[in-house]
Amino acid sequence: MKIDRLLGKTGSGRTVLDVRYRSLGHGAHFGVGIHRATLFTILYDAVAANRIPVMTGRAISGSVMVGRQRSMIFGDGSRSGPFDLIVDALGTKTTLAPVEGRELAYGALWATLDWPNGVDFMP
Repeated sequence: MKIDRLLGKTGSGRTVLDVRYRSLGHGAHFGVGIHRATLFTILYDAVAANRIPVMTGRAISGSVMVGRQRSMIFGDGSRSGPFDLIVDALGTKTTLAPVEGRELAYGALWATLDWPNGVDFMP
């Protein structure tokens, strides 16, 4: 699902989040909404089909740019990469991005909903 804007409101209607991807500058900026398990399956199947090695049991402490790519930094100081793509699904607890903003007094509600008829996934 193409996402152009993130809008969050409290129960009383007060806006607490209003971010438009187009405010990032020129170009076709948008987000894509996809179920986490579906994304994992798509990526894992591609990794397995291409025999890309998978490392498990490694703590990630950060990352660093290497030209136009990014390398992972592990807890023991060793590195892996550089990579064209890193998928980070840790949300606000990630070690790959600096802490931004402040902790909020409310959380998020996640749900699984039926896909609306007539809605195309691609923009």
